[in-house]
Amino acid sequence: MTHPAMANPSETLTPNRLNPPPVRLPKLVQGVGLTVFRRKAMRNWIKGYGRIFEFNVPFFGQCVAVSDPALVRSVCTASTERLTNYQPNLSNFFGPGSIFALDGSRHHDRRRLLAPAFHGRSLRNHEAIIVDEILRESANWPENKEFRILEPMDRITLNVILRTIFGAEGAELEELREIVPRYAKFGSAMVKFMPVPKLRTHRYSP
Repeated sequence: MTHPAMANPSETLTPNRLNPPPVRLPKLVQGVGLTVFRRKAMRNWIKGYGRIFEFNVPFFGQCVAVSDPALVRSVCTASTERLTNYQPNLSNFFGPGSIFALDGSRHHDRRRLLAPAFHGRSLRNHEAIIVDEILRESANWPENKEFRILEPMDRITLNVILRTIFGAEGAELEELREIVPRYAKFGSAMVKFMPVPKLRTHRYSP
């Protein structure tokens, strides 16, 4: 996306300074902060630089953080004529045909294809599946004893996505439950620490 503050600069920045204040730390220090202490780093930067500031993300370069609810809303509802798709972005990993790579009318058309799955009526139809997965996962939770909730929540989320978005059931669902978490963890590590390969080998590309 283009500079988010441009959605309504008068609300957030003075006319003489349309660029947000940059985080005044070496790029390496910013990268370590985002990788190891992400939430703490963001809270400290918001406290020091305000609701809009510029920082560096490893491998992606300069980015702008917007944490003002009103401005976030204006950015998300702005037309494609006012905001453009910032490059590089996740299209480096998902390909030139993904929604991350498209712009203008092509981006709008692709969003129209994806939107019905997240419409209120569709989400209500998924309610039974969500309840089923929660009951199945929570059936074995210990009573009157503390336990880690991260892994059960991850399993519930994964199973709901596999059943509602991909329509997986039976043996196919069981297989995906086993292999998807490993690939997701590996992919997350690649996005964080590996540069985008310059050599593209189509289906064999990393």
